[in-house]
Amino acid sequence: GITASIAKSTTFGHREARPGPPSPRKPLFALPSIADDDVKIGGRDIVSHVTLLHDSLKKLTGMGLYERMRISDEAIKSKSDIYNYICLNDRFVLISHGTEEDPIYNFGNVACLEAFVRTWDDLITIPSRESVVFQSTDEELRKELMRKVTNHGYVEGATGIRVRGDGKFIRLVDAVVWNCYDGDGTYSGQAALFDKEKCPILSSIDEE
Repeated sequence: GITASIAKSTTFGHREARPGPPSPRKPLFALPSIADDDVKIGGRDIVSHVTLLHDSLKKLTGMGLYERMRISDEAIKSKSDIYNYICLNDRFVLISHGTEEDPIYNFGNVACLEAFVRTWDDLITIPSRESVVFQSTDEELRKELMRKVTNHGYVEGATGIRVRGDGKFIRLVDAVVWNCYDGDGTYSGQAALFDKEKCPILSSIDEE
C-alpha cells in the first residue's frame, strides 16, 4: 500500500549549552544527500531508485515522472538533475514501499515528507498499512486499491484519506499508484505520485 500512519509524536529533548559554534541543524524535511553512500533502497542509491520508479511508470502508462511533474526531458541531463527536480520537489509527492510481506516505505521526496509531516528517518520505518486509520472505511478502500494495482499494474485517479505525522489527515486526489520493476523485470514494490496542492488537509476523518 501507499502513503503515511497514526501519528508518532516527536519530542525534542533538552540540551545543555556548550561552548563553541553551534552544529549546523538538518532541516526537518531534509533528504539524505545525493552523495550519501550509506543510503541504499533495494541495493540502489536514491537517484537510481527514482529512475526505476520513473521507468516503471512510463512503461506501464506511457507517462513517466517527468511529464506528470511538469519537468521537460531537456532539464534532466544528469543524476544531480534528477535529485534536484524530483527528490527535492516540494509540490509533487512521490513515495514508494518495498517488497516485504508487510511492506515498509523506503522513499519519499521533500513534498512527501512535508505532506505527511514526517522526517526521512521516520518515514522509512513505517509499514504502508499504517497509512490509514485502523478498521476505518479507508482501510478497506486501500486494500482494494492495492489489489487493483497488483492485478493491473497501476491505477489512475486514486483517492482516499491518509494519516499525517501531526495527527491530521490528507485527502488524496487524483493519485497514480503503480507496480515497480527493475531492469530485469523483478518486482520491486509499489509507488504513488500526486499533486499535494490538490489535496486538502483535514482535522478529522469525518471532515468533508
